[in-house]
Amino acid sequence: MNEIQRKQSGPTTSASPGQSEHPSSQSLRTELRGMSFEEGERALSPAQTRRPSGGAAVQMSKGPGGPSHRGRIQFQDEDIGVEKSWPWAQETPPTQSDGLSGMDAIWSGLSKSEKKTFDDSYTKCRAYVASHTDLPPGTSLSFYHNDKSKHPHTRCDIEVRKGVAFTKG
Repeated sequence: MNEIQRKQSGPTTSASPGQSEHPSSQSLRTELRGMSFEEGERALSPAQTRRPSGGAAVQMSKGPGGPSHRGRIQFQDEDIGVEKSWPWAQETPPTQSDGLSGMDAIWSGLSKSEKKTFDDSYTKCRAYVASHTDLPPGTSLSFYHNDKSKHPHTRCDIEVRKGVAFTKG
């Protein structure tokens, strides 16, 4: 069985007049519409600034079209009710170091039993981030537990919704 499942979605750019729009473009605009900001507003509040573990503050702009780089790393298991993620939405792409720090931040917030459950998928996902750079938009990767008979829904996901992720830095 393949340990890594990779799915690629189409481009997330707006369609030209007369062409149909890709569904992910529509969902991105729907997500952005739900945020509280005025069209064209670029002033950043403290809530729009996040500080990656061990790094400088990264400003997240919510102007038209949203931030240039968006995505998340997520730990998920439906059976034990865990869904924890490290999202990014910023003008500069997250570096490999940012991605590893984000994963470590999720890991440190897990209980001892949750760490035991996620150990395999975390190890695989972390190794992938450490050895791959410049993941393109549309990247969707899932890293599963080695024993799918005991842990069929345990996984660590990487999703790059817009821009690139995990540049050298």
